[in-house]
Amino acid sequence: MALRPLVITGGAVATALLLPVVIIFILTDHPEVVRGLLLGLVTGLLNNLLLARKLDRVLRGQDAWQSLRLTMPRNMLLRFGLILLIAWAAARTHGINLPAMAAGLGLCLLVGIVYSCWAVLQRWRKEDGAPVYG
Repeated sequence: MALRPLVITGGAVATALLLPVVIIFILTDHPEVVRGLLLGLVTGLLNNLLLARKLDRVLRGQDAWQSLRLTMPRNMLLRFGLILLIAWAAARTHGINLPAMAAGLGLCLLVGIVYSCWAVLQRWRKEDGAPVYG
């Protein structure tokens, strides 16, 4: 089971959940909050895609499971470094609300995790022969 499609679908679900909030802030004339929310959403999607890419390589057999202990700290450092770099740039840029960016990032990460866990659980149930929606 490839993880990248799950991450992309989770990002789409997070976008759908965030859309009403974005529309409210657009209508109340707060474009800096909208930019922050969308930047957080994109940052969260990038973070999830980088993690999924690493785990997909292991699932396809391109990397050994044993190497995860050595390579995952570097992967985490890269992902969180990118998040901090984007947050630093957003904090220095006028017109981007940093708390809104954190909220968009948090929503994307939370929805991505919940959706991926749900999809994997459904796949396991299907493979075991149990009714998926029963």
